Amino acid sequence: MSYFKTFLLIASAMLTPLFSTPKNSHIHVFKNKESITDEAAKVFVSKVSRAEMKKKKPVFVLPSSEEMIPFYKKLVKAWREGQLDMSKATCFSLYEFVGENNVFTKSTLTLLKSEFYDLISNKLTLAKLSSYGLRALEIDDLSSNLLKRFSLNEINEAIRLFKFQLVEEFNKVSFDSYIECEKLYWDILTNLQKQKEIFVLLDAHVFNHKVLPISNDFLNKIHEDMLLRKFGLPAKQIFHPEIAYHKDFDTQLSAKKYKQSFHNYLSKPKEFDMTIFLTLGSDSSEIGYNHLNLENEGSLSVEQAVKKTIRLIPLSLETKSCLSNCKPNVPTHVISFGIHELLNVNDVLVIAMGVTRQNSIYKIFSSSLDLSIPGTLLEEAPNYKSCFYIDENAYGYKAESKQNLRAYIQNELDSSLTRPNIYYHNINSKTLFEVPNHTKACVTLNPNVESIHNLVNVVSLPKRKKILFVKQSNAVDLELVKRLTLKKNLFEYCDYKNASELAKKIISIKPDIVFLPSTLRVHKTLVSKIKKTLINKKYHQPLLGIFYGLKRSTQDLSFPLSKSYLEKKITALKKFHSSQIRRTPFDLIVSHLADYYSLKINDTEVPNENFKTYLLSCNQGHVRLKRISKRILTFDDNSSDFPEGFKAFKLLPTDKIIAVSPHPDDVEIGMGGVIQESQKLKIAPVVLVATTGHRIKIYAEDVDPSYSSSFSQGSLSGEIIDKNYKTMIREFETMNALKFLNPRTSIESLKLSYYETKSLSFKDKSDVFKTLEKHLMTHDGRIFIFLPRHDDTHPTHEMTSELFFQTTKEFLKTYPDKKIYLAFYNTPWSGKWNLYHYNHHHFGNKLAALVGAELLHGIGCKAFSTSLLGGDHAERYFCFDIISKLDTREKKN
Repeated sequence: MSYFKTFLLIASAMLTPLFSTPKNSHIHVFKNKESITDEAAKVFVSKVSRAEMKKKKPVFVLPSSEEMIPFYKKLVKAWREGQLDMSKATCFSLYEFVGENNVFTKSTLTLLKSEFYDLISNKLTLAKLSSYGLRALEIDDLSSNLLKRFSLNEINEAIRLFKFQLVEEFNKVSFDSYIECEKLYWDILTNLQKQKEIFVLLDAHVFNHKVLPISNDFLNKIHEDMLLRKFGLPAKQIFHPEIAYHKDFDTQLSAKKYKQSFHNYLSKPKEFDMTIFLTLGSDSSEIGYNHLNLENEGSLSVEQAVKKTIRLIPLSLETKSCLSNCKPNVPTHVISFGIHELLNVNDVLVIAMGVTRQNSIYKIFSSSLDLSIPGTLLEEAPNYKSCFYIDENAYGYKAESKQNLRAYIQNELDSSLTRPNIYYHNINSKTLFEVPNHTKACVTLNPNVESIHNLVNVVSLPKRKKILFVKQSNAVDLELVKRLTLKKNLFEYCDYKNASELAKKIISIKPDIVFLPSTLRVHKTLVSKIKKTLINKKYHQPLLGIFYGLKRSTQDLSFPLSKSYLEKKITALKKFHSSQIRRTPFDLIVSHLADYYSLKINDTEVPNENFKTYLLSCNQGHVRLKRISKRILTFDDNSSDFPEGFKAFKLLPTDKIIAVSPHPDDVEIGMGGVIQESQKLKIAPVVLVATTGHRIKIYAEDVDPSYSSSFSQGSLSGEIIDKNYKTMIREFETMNALKFLNPRTSIESLKLSYYETKSLSFKDKSDVFKTLEKHLMTHDGRIFIFLPRHDDTHPTHEMTSELFFQTTKEFLKTYPDKKIYLAFYNTPWSGKWNLYHYNHHHFGNKLAALVGAELLHGIGCKAFSTSLLGGDHAERYFCFDIISKLDTREKKN
């Protein structure tokens, strides 16, 4: 059986093209080569950072083209500045040239090593020392008479020996202290001076600003390298085709082994985030050295072409002609990635620079699917949009047809900026249900509401399907069942015991859809265990899973909110964060967030602030987390109203509270009640505001006049553009709101750089570590650090949580005697949901409606409108494949 049918059809909002274009491709046009390499480097850095956030490891496939050297230089610069962590990355070479009878002797790995790998290695390398200024000398450098007794060769041999000694000795040790680094450096030089007089003379006359770097400057570079060692790229994570230059070496076997190495990673999409960087040659018949017509003796179908994997490929005459100008022995073949790999990684970035690429670019974007132009195959990619980075010289102008590619691309870019992608509902669509991902929200609507269809991705409720409804603690969403029943679906019910029992139930009744309570999402391996059991039992029927939300009592650390506390939270936000009122309905957000995490006390639903909480401990350098659950956070000894099964978790006057706010206002939203209550014990909470929050729109008429008079001599009107003004406004608002909640609160604005760069840097981590040291190093009591939850879908919240979480663990390793609790608070964006249901007649969750509005429209809660969204309330779900149609096809094959 298939999934339930939905009526979903996606159409891009584009102007009528002058000629067809790969439908899955993004085109970005840049002024020059430098702009392209700048942006490509930013993409690389952000991919590393985002992979870390998603708990994946980044994998990159890189070309060894000389035109990519500026790109690699920018990555090396980012690494040295602490903005790029390559410790968990893996790198593959896009290709390796080989010659007939292995006569070709220059490996493409040489360029990658010298320009990239060796410069970001987790060890000290000769290439690093050369980049730090310790280079071979030329005859013009020997101006001192004292050095004239030695030949240039002797001097360079001495420099080479010194470099080898540095590399050998520094790679044996690991330390952070500059003094230790300095001592080892001078020990090496002193020992060499004892052996040969030339080293004394080098130290005295050559190490200076004009010839070689002075020792202190050079030593600073080495020490900096030692500090960055843990962010370096390990040699074991670099892959390249094995090449041996002798007659008996089997290049076909080398290609097969290389293919297997990459496919070991490709087969684990949940563990790795994979990106291929391609340079586009002047021959449009090749992409990634795939020349399909050259390889194929007969006709080749599209299905056959997209199955081409890493293999040995003959080079075209044009390519060999280009290589003959710069290579000692011209290669005849190349081990290269195939179309299959290009279509199955997460992202492909194609770079085309210079006038020699005009013909290739024109052919790719003026042609429909054509196997003689492999670049057009990129539109066959099912799960991602390939990206073309093109400079102005590569736009081209085709004289024969008088079609200007530059004008076409610019039209497409202009349309994408002025008209968002349009998703519309088509009742004639035969498309099967497509499982939404975290970045694309979908909505199920009352069918009478037509206005929404042009704005969001729409799905429909299943009809005439067999549904297995899994309950937990006899809880079930009765309204959801009622709606599904009206669609003539057949139901089976079961209680959840464990994954194995659930898999048996699935096999026995063979449902199309399984509905699971969202409380089961905490079991991270639940879905994988079910899927593994089903496949082992040779169950291949497609099966869709949907987690449904339940209003439930929390199992974590809870702080019940009295009516006065809840009202004071709302007042703090509405009154003191007035610049955000136009954008954010704080009253709805705070009240419905508290209702969603309500707690039943004496048969009454009490609004609640809920925290996922852990006690951290450090043992032999390893940090462990112990979950704190079913506790009521209390500031006094009253325990008469605790719900059944819950215990007190009492704060003490000696406790330290550190609350981390990604933007100004997040702490007030997530834990404003705790901030208020801490006054009882005379605790002075410290609020660390990670970013300035200036990117949001602020209008002068919304700002409290007393704030603006503090930094502006004249009157302001309309939208405020100056980011410094906006930063100061939000700082004033945060200070006043938090002081209103608790006058003892201390506020510190960190202004971390990742808010602008959108990637975590070494400096961010260093700044956070120093901040934690400043506030906690001398504190002997318990420490409570409050962060946004890990599953918060707001990108800045997610990055903030991860940054402070990892840095807190590093802090505990440095100060293992500290007693630290980590408490993760909720915001409206907590929880990864990808499907929302809006209905006029069903009482759902207003908080979900607010969040759904923001995700679906991308412009914040200002988009919230009952008429637009199709109802006052919403429910939220998470859809995913358990057994997909693809799984079924693979098993049959």
